[in-house]
Parts: sequence; structure tokens; C-alpha cells
Amino acid sequence: MRLHLPPQINIKCMNISWLKTATLAGSLGGLLFGLFFMLTILVFEQPFAPFPKSLDFFIYIATIISPLAYYRFRQNQGKLHFWEGIGIGVVAGAIVLIISALWVYVYLSIDPQPIHQYIQYYSELVQTNQKNFIEKYGKAGYDQTLQNLQSTSATRLAGEELKKAPICLLMSLIASALFRK
Repeated sequence: MRLHLPPQINIKCMNISWLKTATLAGSLGGLLFGLFFMLTILVFEQPFAPFPKSLDFFIYIATIISPLAYYRFRQNQGKLHFWEGIGIGVVAGAIVLIISALWVYVYLSIDPQPIHQYIQYYSELVQTNQKNFIEKYGKAGYDQTLQNLQSTSATRLAGEELKKAPICLLMSLIASALFRK
């Protein structure tokens, strides 16, 4: 049995150079995240506080958008199919997420001091707002939150990086729709 493809499908466009671009971009994004993470630890007293932690979002944006632009304008003669864009964004995002989680896990396994700072910072924050917290979540919720904070580990904080996967997927979809041609 012979497979006949419709003439409108261009087999030539189904190469895997987009995969190479995505892998390289994800790896460079992971390296950039590692440097940013080390800088955050050196500069900020609490590297996992909301402000310094939210700055890493720009690394994910750059890691997803830059390979799309590079692939479209430098590698593929100004063309980018929607599926290529999604593939590039998802692969680059997955690689940078995995590498960033590894950076966090390895560093915190070697030096657990930021974990202790994290526990102290958020415990103080919860205890400072104890009345409001108990009104909103109840006494059991308050006690459970404090107990969960005490059991914070390198694995949990590394897992927090992986929770950004839906955001990376959404960024990939939006960027792919904008860059397609």
C-alpha cells in the first residue's frame, strides 16, 4: 500500500532545524537562569521573595521569543508555520524549566541557607498577618500553612520552577500566532 500525500503539503518544510534552534535556546536560557539565580542570591537578602523571584519571568519570555524570531528571520527565510512556532516555544520552554529547576535543586542541596531564609521570611509574613489569615482560612489553615512552611525543601522550591510550564505554553501559543507567516 502506497501513501499518497495531498499536493498542498510541502514535505520540505518538515525539517528539524527548528528542534536544534529550540534546544540551543532552551539551553542558553537555562544557563542565563543559573547566572541570574546566583546573582539574585548574592544581591538580595531573600532570593525567593516575590520581587526578585518575579524577575526570572523575563528569562522565560526571552527564551521563548528569541528562538522564534531567530528561526523565522535568520533560518527559514521569513517563514514560520504555527506548528513550528509552538514546537520551538514548547521545547525551549521545557528545557529552560528543567535546567532552572536543576539549578535551584543543586544549589539548595549544597547550601540550604536560602531555604532557612525562605522559611523565616514567609513564617514572619504569615504570623504578622495572623488575624487576617485566620479570618480568611481559619485556624486550621493557619496552622497547616506554618507546618507546610517548616517542611520546605530543595525539592519543593525546585518544583516551583516547574509549575511555570502552563505560562510557558501560553507564551508559546501567543508568540507563535504573532510570528507565523
